[in-house]
Amino acid sequence: MSLTIQPRILCVDDELFILNALNRHLRSRGEVITTPSASEALEILSRQTIDLIITDMRMPEMSGLELLKRVKDMELPNDPGQILLTGNSEVQDTQEMLITVGANNILRKPWVKEELVSAVNQLLKARLRGL
Repeated sequence: MSLTIQPRILCVDDELFILNALNRHLRSRGEVITTPSASEALEILSRQTIDLIITDMRMPEMSGLELLKRVKDMELPNDPGQILLTGNSEVQDTQEMLITVGANNILRKPWVKEELVSAVNQLLKARLRGL
């Protein structure tokens, strides 16, 4: 009997069609958990191990950057990979802000499926190597 580790990917976006697209693109990569709420995402992180967080930058409740700052402050036993999705044309400003939270990637919306999947694969491989 072999034990397979299935990574958990948490996707956070206030737009349901974005969550559905992420789920469709990533479900073969692991267990995809979706939520339209940043505060619900924090609750999920407090209850279960998440290997990768993909969050939108602009959300009504709190920005993706604020969510990632709060995740960093949680001092989780694992260090989940992070991808920030942004439609913001000022990626340079976003990149400078990301240094603060240590996010691994920024992808522009609309994303290119192959770039998204490649970024997810790289982060999950790095995460699984660290186990």
